[in-house]
Amino acid sequence: MRVLAIDTVTEMCSVALSVDGETIDRQDKAINRHSSIVLGMVEGLLEEAGVSLSQLDLIVNDVGPGSFTGIRIGMGVSQGLAYGADLPLLGVDALSVLAQGVPIENSKNILAAIDARMGQLYWAEFARPQGSPDLSGVLHLSDPDKINVTAQSIYGTGSGWDAYANLLQDRLNVSGYASDCFPLAIHALECAGRIPQSDWVVAGELMPLYLRNDVAKVSTKSPLNK
Repeated sequence: MRVLAIDTVTEMCSVALSVDGETIDRQDKAINRHSSIVLGMVEGLLEEAGVSLSQLDLIVNDVGPGSFTGIRIGMGVSQGLAYGADLPLLGVDALSVLAQGVPIENSKNILAAIDARMGQLYWAEFARPQGSPDLSGVLHLSDPDKINVTAQSIYGTGSGWDAYANLLQDRLNVSGYASDCFPLAIHALECAGRIPQSDWVVAGELMPLYLRNDVAKVSTKSPLNK
């Protein structure tokens, strides 16, 4: 399998390419520069791997939640590449990608949280009894003081923790949290590996996941929790 992943939904712009089990990736904390660098990052990966776009089997795109502009940039690039090369697409959600990036030794229960601005967080709880994290419930958008989790102890990841660590630690039993963590394309690839091929879509069917009512209709289903 040859799979390209693109993630532009937060401050971090990242791309990753898996070719027959070998993975390479690039990432750049490129605030407000995603649109000017992401295609060059993709081209660089393809050149490094010695494959062409038409030789890929799938493009994976993080569809949010996150920055409205970032989501649109990633989707536009992914859909454009897919249209041009007649490739299928697969959307993964940013909170599952975040949770996937937590080292397994850190925690069996994860609270992934992205700073949604306006005093709110995008967040979701994940349980990891063995290998990959599984979504517990649905994806949420709420004030940080409205977060409730089912696990007795939780490990945190994502920009929401950088913004509200003290408040969250006061309210929850926190075993620890990782600073300066973002959804990355290399972890989007890992999430995609858990989703059946029947969920692949054509370019025009890929949908964004915003969560915020004043941006688009709310959706709370993770692609990994169907």
